[in-house]
Amino acid sequence: MSVEFQTVESPTDATTIDLPIKSKKAKKTAAASGLRLKDKLAQDTRRRIEILHEQRQLSNRFGMEIEID
Repeated sequence: MSVEFQTVESPTDATTIDLPIKSKKAKKTAAASGLRLKDKLAQDTRRRIEILHEQRQLSNRFGMEIEID
């Protein structure tokens, strides 16, 4: 993520201050990165639910506890 700096002059005195600002591209990249992570977690959760469902079906079919790693 890139951070750019913008020089701002204070109206009351002659000092200048560098304030960090995020460019539009950096903001979009951060948002997209967050969405990708959220999507990945959702996919992992869905897959885990599917595995648990398969485990339950197999356990019921064969009458014994079956674990899928």
